[in-house]
Amino acid sequence: MGKASRSKRAQPGVAAAEPALSEAEGAAEQAGGRERPPLHRHTALICAALIVLVLLVFGRTALNGYIQFDDPEYVSANSVVQRGLSAEGLRYAFTALKPYYWQPLTWISHQIDASLFGTRPGPQHLVSVLLHGLTAALFFLFLQRATGRTGAAAAAAAIWAVHPLRVESVAWIAERKDVLAGLFFVATLLAYERFVRRRSAARYAVVLAMFALALMSKPTVVAAPLVLILLNWWPFERLRTEWRKVVLEAVPPAILAIPIVALTLAGQRAAIGDIPLSLRLLNPIRSTGAYLVKLLLPIDLSVIYPFRKDIGVEAAIAAIVVAAITLAAWSFRKSLPWLATGWGWYLAMLLPVAGLVQSGAQAMADRFTYTPSMGIAIAVVWLVAGWRRVSRQTAIAATAVSLIAFTALSIRYAALWRDTITLFTHATAVTRDNAVAHLVLGNVLLAEDRLDEANNEYAKGMTAGGGAIPLAAAGEAFAKQKRFVEAVEPLQRAVDADPSLGSAHENLALALINTGRAAAALPHLDAALKLDPSRKLDILASRGAAKLALGRIDEALADFQAVVNARPSAASWNALASAYSSKDNFADAERAYREAIRLDAAAYDARMNLAAMLSRAGRNEEALAQTKEAARLAPDSVEPRVYLALIEAQLGRRADAAGHAEEAQRIDAQKANEYFTNALHMPPKDSNLADFIATMRAR
Repeated sequence: MGKASRSKRAQPGVAAAEPALSEAEGAAEQAGGRERPPLHRHTALICAALIVLVLLVFGRTALNGYIQFDDPEYVSANSVVQRGLSAEGLRYAFTALKPYYWQPLTWISHQIDASLFGTRPGPQHLVSVLLHGLTAALFFLFLQRATGRTGAAAAAAAIWAVHPLRVESVAWIAERKDVLAGLFFVATLLAYERFVRRRSAARYAVVLAMFALALMSKPTVVAAPLVLILLNWWPFERLRTEWRKVVLEAVPPAILAIPIVALTLAGQRAAIGDIPLSLRLLNPIRSTGAYLVKLLLPIDLSVIYPFRKDIGVEAAIAAIVVAAITLAAWSFRKSLPWLATGWGWYLAMLLPVAGLVQSGAQAMADRFTYTPSMGIAIAVVWLVAGWRRVSRQTAIAATAVSLIAFTALSIRYAALWRDTITLFTHATAVTRDNAVAHLVLGNVLLAEDRLDEANNEYAKGMTAGGGAIPLAAAGEAFAKQKRFVEAVEPLQRAVDADPSLGSAHENLALALINTGRAAAALPHLDAALKLDPSRKLDILASRGAAKLALGRIDEALADFQAVVNARPSAASWNALASAYSSKDNFADAERAYREAIRLDAAAYDARMNLAAMLSRAGRNEEALAQTKEAARLAPDSVEPRVYLALIEAQLGRRADAAGHAEEAQRIDAQKANEYFTNALHMPPKDSNLADFIATMRAR
């Protein structure tokens, strides 16, 4: 490469910068001599300072736990990852396309964490923080080496590193892929800078290797070859004189990215159909502008930004702003070349995550700015540094103010990532109609047995216009609480909105069976079986229950027997026993009930069902033993105590019968009376159980 192609020229209205290469370095480069320019004497200190700064801003995340959103799929509930690095884990890393795409290096990273730290989230957070700090240091090194501007390079790297939009990538364990991809992306740029200084096959191989590692971390860096071309406009200044070489240099990494794009599209096939094409075309334009707003004014950040249909005006404004900046960058491409490179970098790296190919349920995401915002940092810092009317002291002051403001905001936002409820409650506060956030909150609250709060969040999710998913989740939550009447309506709406939701069909069938509509449940069970064959045995068990309720006993027996043969358990044997009992095959029923109890001594339903059958057969002492054990297993249930009272009464032990009935009353008088009334098929009366107790106590 000739000296003229790399020399810096002072532009009108722009402060002269240090040359990227000195005259001597240019000559040495021509002769194939010196490989590396002299580093600033404070280079190592600045790199260390950047890492320390990142630790100060994000280090507190080491005290955080897992987030119940993506973290379970990636780490906390991923059994392969939890077993640590292994041959099985490596196979999984290189073959898994879920969730979302091919990311073998990310999987290996999580497996190494599991081998070193087990399931503790704290050290995993710290690893992500350190990786981000290292990326900031390498970003500074790249800019310093490429431009010769130590101060500007340090300012750009620091502002990028502590910006609040970095919080999501650094504080979220599932986003390890972001910091890994960012690290190897910057390593690619560093390797390319060395190649540009003195081209050789070995150095070019390092460029390809670093880019391959970046792609293996997260495929969103596929646009890196475009950035390599832009760097040859500025700061390498080769594009005007060696454009053919520059383009040819970008071809191999582009070819390397093609299979990654294909794998990503394969992994995203299901997500692509979730969002209408019109919205997928408008949203990228709107989000490109919205990210700029967040970069300048990083407030009201959210872990999830919901899709909105009313974005036409915002998209139009964003299109005007983006077009204006693009026109300015082109117009000043010679006098302000860093503006063209920085802006082009932003647009190029944002393109893969813009939303034309949808990844997840978000309209935009802070993490998507991880590498694109490097370009904005370069453009802004060099614009300020090169402006003649801005003194050095003013530029330093502006940098300091920005760093202080961004640091304070990042620390504040990172604190919200301490747990799922805090994080998603914040999301619902700063966004509107955030169905996904309400859904996640509902799931977490349900897991904590905070049922009323969970149902409230599900209700908000249902009214937020989030489509079938929140409806299905709300119905499933009601079903888990055995509130089957309330479960039917949201589940029916969910399958109407999206007939491909197998779990919604299955849960709707369960709710229908438990509300006496077994015939209506069968079509939904058939649909669930086709949509989700992995749940075949559970669906067969539900289908058997529906057929049993319809009196199709032989068909029910066939379904239950298939489940027992494939997956013998207390529940499956209990279901099979119920079918035998309905057919008056008491011998086989008793054998099946006892097998259920043998497999699980705490099988409450099997004990109660066996006790009822034994009592009908006049074997009351045996029935009493099973019911007493059931009462021990369910200390807060009125059901076994009511039946103990009835069995004791049949055995003539009136005082014991009264005692059990009174215990049931103490637990829940109304429910105890209902159980007693239903057991004897009596006319409804609030005093039925009390009258029974009075009779038993009478002498």
